[in-house]
Amino acid sequence: MGEQKYFKVQVETAHAGSGRAGEGVLFFVADNAAEAFSLARSTPGVKSRHTAVRSVVEISQEEYEAGRTFNMEYGHMRLKPKLFTETQLKGAKTATKPRDI
Repeated sequence: MGEQKYFKVQVETAHAGSGRAGEGVLFFVADNAAEAFSLARSTPGVKSRHTAVRSVVEISQEEYEAGRTFNMEYGHMRLKPKLFTETQLKGAKTATKPRDI
C-alpha cells in the first residue's frame, strides 16, 4: 500500500425519479484515482450506471477535510447541480445555507 492521497469525486445521484438525477460530491482517501472511482461507484445513493462517476480529482488534505465537514453538515446528495457556492465549500464550517438557483 502506497502513500494515501485525497480525492474529490463528482457523481450522479439516484432516487430523483424516473429519468432524473442529481449530483453529489464525495471525498475519499485512496491509493489512486481508480480506487477512489471504485469507492464512489459502491457508495449508496450513487446511480448504478457506469457513467455515474463524472470526475475524480486529486485534492489537498485541507480541501478533503473541508469537503468532509461540508458533507457532514449538508449531505453529499443534491437534486440540483451547484447547489452550494465554491466559497461555501471552501469555508464549510461557516457555510449557512444553500444558494437559491
